[in-house]
Amino acid sequence: MNSSLTADFGDSHDNPIRRILADVNLRAGVAIGAADKSPAEPGSKRESLFDETNWGLIKAAQAGDTSKARSALAELCETYWYPLYAFIRRKGYATDRIETLVILKRYDQVLSSCDAYLAREKPTAEILGIRSLALLGRRDYAGAIADLTRAIALRPAPEPVILTRLLNRRGLAYHLADAPRLARDDFESSLQLDKDQSDALAGRGLARIRLGQWRPAVADAEAAVRLVRALPTPDQDPNVLAQTFINAALIYAQAVEYAAREVSREGERAVTLYRRYHSRSLELLQSGLQQIPDPARRQKILNDPALKPLRLAPGRPALSRLGVSASKGTSN
Repeated sequence: MNSSLTADFGDSHDNPIRRILADVNLRAGVAIGAADKSPAEPGSKRESLFDETNWGLIKAAQAGDTSKARSALAELCETYWYPLYAFIRRKGYATDRIETLVILKRYDQVLSSCDAYLAREKPTAEILGIRSLALLGRRDYAGAIADLTRAIALRPAPEPVILTRLLNRRGLAYHLADAPRLARDDFESSLQLDKDQSDALAGRGLARIRLGQWRPAVADAEAAVRLVRALPTPDQDPNVLAQTFINAALIYAQAVEYAAREVSREGERAVTLYRRYHSRSLELLQSGLQQIPDPARRQKILNDPALKPLRLAPGRPALSRLGVSASKGTSN
């Protein structure tokens, strides 16, 4: 299964975390299993959710992409996930903020927290969506699809902005579960609700290329790239740019193979298309890799089997154009 369409979320930032933790401590919100779920009255002596906010852990979690930082972030998420979730729900913060708090690879703890919530409360699109993220992380695609299907079917129906997110995530799960037709259908349903979604366009393109619909797939790739490039510079998230460019490069790389098959039938026209797709894939791949500082992640992308038509073996001109080195595992 080739890599693409990640379920990643942005990094947590210092100030919002500090504000939320301080506010939760001040107001003494909901503890797991507590009978009284109301916030504390100002000046009450109810015990705080946390004995003391561990600012040392927060500082360690901001130390870049290191094992110490990842461990600190995991410990923070494991300790504070549920009370933060309950507090954020009361404050009415957006779903993606809640998801940001559970960006960790301690999937069992996330599932336990979600199950504890579902044992006491009615299911919500937010909690089922968060649970699906943990299941995707564990590669339990069937479980993630089941949770997302349940969330999509909730009544009253989720708001359109939430529904598009759920459909996109279920499309991702179908894609990872080798069900491209179902993935394409979900991305199309999402685009009917909002046509200007780069992730849904890329997802539909990846599904279409696997179904042999290579010309529409290339059109989706270009539409996704146009959308992210049209954003004002301050709104351009490097992670979103990187993923959009990489997904588009994957689509074009696989379209190269389809164009090559047309040479015997269409002759020079197919050769021209082959060269254009090959060049465009390399251009997009280079743009995506420039947004990714982590060499290990860049190498993982270069090793994606979907890029094999580009012939990125060490010493080949295609690889030198990218300005990166390649390991022995690079596609050739």
